[in-house]
Amino acid sequence: MKHPRQQPWLYAEGLRNVASVLPLSADEARHVVRVLRCRSRDFITAFDGFGNTRDGCLEIEKKNVSLHFTEPLRQAPKPARQFQLLLCLPNHIATFEEILRKTCELGIQSIQPLFSERTERLHWSPDIWEQRSERWHRILVEACKQAKNCFLPQLNPPVPLEQLQTLPLGCCIRGTLDTASSLPSHAQDISLFENFSPIPSETLFSCLIGPEGGFSDDEEAFLSKISRGIHLPTCVLRTETAAVSLLTVLKVCGGKV
Repeated sequence: MKHPRQQPWLYAEGLRNVASVLPLSADEARHVVRVLRCRSRDFITAFDGFGNTRDGCLEIEKKNVSLHFTEPLRQAPKPARQFQLLLCLPNHIATFEEILRKTCELGIQSIQPLFSERTERLHWSPDIWEQRSERWHRILVEACKQAKNCFLPQLNPPVPLEQLQTLPLGCCIRGTLDTASSLPSHAQDISLFENFSPIPSETLFSCLIGPEGGFSDDEEAFLSKISRGIHLPTCVLRTETAAVSLLTVLKVCGGKV
């Protein structure tokens, strides 16, 4: 049997309540058979998005596909440090979906979309959010499978940027175009979090990404009170690139606090 990190993964809600055999849903069965090209007796890992995983052997009988568990349930410990993405909604839904995929692969725990002054709200009506929520859930599930991430990120409904001051932020870092806030050129000189938080052992880190065109002056003034601006030593980045880049820096530096 392959190591769980090498064999295919499938998503199973309520995994803790399954005794010994898991019948696969039509979508999961189609993915396992047609996309992954799995066959009977292949080993697969099931996960529920809450840190629970369990290995099993695949059984395919005509249209019925099931996973027969061969190992007990495993519970992964929750990460000691939690990372959340605070994202001003981009103008295009496709960009938002790409950010969901990439940040989920990076192991983000939660995603909080935001309305900023430059957000095109017509693209993000409550109807659109309701219609696409199931699709976005599937995107996150597929990203977890790809990355072998057993914790499914929580995607929250969007709120106005001003509401950030009422949310738990922990150590909050925002991307900024202000070059005065540039990172040092040498990684060993980075001290993002030194004396930044009054809590010596901060466990929550927030990565704040602005809209296309950046934050307005009023928003920068507001955000300067609740976050620290960081300018990566790069050219101006697209929203999806900025989210991945800044989150990566935050995770690497946050792990050394």
